[in-house]
Amino acid sequence: MSGRFILMAAGLLAGILIGIGGWLPACLLLLWLLVKTTRNLVIVVSLAILVGLGRGLIDAQQWRQPPVPQGSIVIPATALKLKEGYASFTGRAANGVIVSGRGSVNQAVAARLKSNNQPLVLQGQHQIKRLAPARNQFEFDYATYVWQTQQLAYELVKPQLNFESRSPQNIAELVDGWRVHLFDYFEQLPTKVRQYAKGLFLGQLDEDFLTQRQAFVDLGIFHVFSVSGMHLFAITAGLYWFAARLRVPQGLVDLSRIVLLPLLLLLLPLGAGLWRAVWMRLAGIVNDHLQLGFSGLDLFSFVLMVNLFWQPRVLLTMGGQLTYLLTGLLVALPAMRSWQLNWRLVLASMPVIAWHTFSFNILTVLFNWLLMPIFELGVMPGLAIALLCYTPPLTMVCNCWKMA
Repeated sequence: MSGRFILMAAGLLAGILIGIGGWLPACLLLLWLLVKTTRNLVIVVSLAILVGLGRGLIDAQQWRQPPVPQGSIVIPATALKLKEGYASFTGRAANGVIVSGRGSVNQAVAARLKSNNQPLVLQGQHQIKRLAPARNQFEFDYATYVWQTQQLAYELVKPQLNFESRSPQNIAELVDGWRVHLFDYFEQLPTKVRQYAKGLFLGQLDEDFLTQRQAFVDLGIFHVFSVSGMHLFAITAGLYWFAARLRVPQGLVDLSRIVLLPLLLLLLPLGAGLWRAVWMRLAGIVNDHLQLGFSGLDLFSFVLMVNLFWQPRVLLTMGGQLTYLLTGLLVALPAMRSWQLNWRLVLASMPVIAWHTFSFNILTVLFNWLLMPIFELGVMPGLAIALLCYTPPLTMVCNCWKMA
C-alpha cells in the first residue's frame, strides 16, 4: 500500500476547498501534502489539486447563479407529503434541475394522491423563487444545507396544486413504486413495529414518532434512524446468513450483491453514509474477484474522490464528515475487540456532533456504546423477522418497546 490514492484524494479536496472559498482547511491540507508527498507523486497530486480547483470553481459559480428549473416537473410518488390538505414535494424539472414546492390541494386531489404509486407531473402554471439563506448568525441555513446535499436551490410557490400521474419511464421511478408498496405494507403493522421498521429500514419517520425521536436525540443515538453503513452491514450479514443456511455458494451471493446494492440507492433515502457504504462494498467485491490488489485505504480513497467530484461540498455536512471519518478510522486502525473499537469511533465522532449541534454530553458516549449493539443484534433482526413473518406474537414482542 503506497498511500498515493489517499494523497490524490486529499489534493482533490484541497482544490475544491480553494474553489469554494474554504481557505483555512485547504491550507492545512496543502501543508500536510507538502510533508507527505514524495517526489515521484508530485505530478499526480498536483493534477488532483488542479482538477479539484476546477470542480470547486464550477460549484461556486453554480451556487451564485444556479440553473433555473424549466419545463414540466416530475415528482416521485414517495417525494410528495400530504398533511391536512397541504402538500410539499421535491421533484425534477425537464432540464434536470431539482426543485422543491408546496401548496394546498383540494379533497379530490388529496384522495387520489393517497393511493398513488406512480410518478406525478405538476399541472398548471407556477412561479419559481430562490431559497432564502439564513438571516441570523445561529439560524439553521436550510438553503446552504440542501445545496450541499441535493444541489437544490429553488422552490416552487403555488397556492393550489394539481397533479397527474403517469407510468414509470425508468428504473428509478419503478423502484420508487416498490417503495410505495412497502409503505402500504408497513401501515398494516402495529404502531411500534411500523414506526421502528420505517425508521430503521426505510429512513422514514412519521409525525407520531416525535416523542421517541427526541428521546433518541437526547441519548445521542438518533443516527441509527439515518440509513447508512450500519444498516447495509446488517442487511449484508443477514443475506450471507440466510444464503449459508440454504447452502448457496458465497460467490453467487457476491454477484447478486452487485445487482442488489445499487437498487438500495434507489429504494432508500440517498445520504452520504449510504452512498459511501454501497460503493465501498461494490468496490471491495470487484477488487476481490478480479484480484486487483488494492488495499482498504485505496478503495476508501477511490470512493471519496468520486463522491467529492459528484458532491463537492459533501464533507461540509455532518453526515459526510461522520461517515468518512468513521470509515477512515475503521480502515486505518489495527484489529481489536469490538468494544474497544466502538469506544474509539464514538469518541472520534463527538467533536463533529458537538460542532454541528452546539451540544455535548459525556453520557451520550456511554449510551452509544451500550445501545448500538442492542440495535444491531437485537432490535433490527427482531424487526426483520416481524416484517417477514407478521404474526401477533412477534409483533407483541416488538410492541414491548412501547411499554418500556
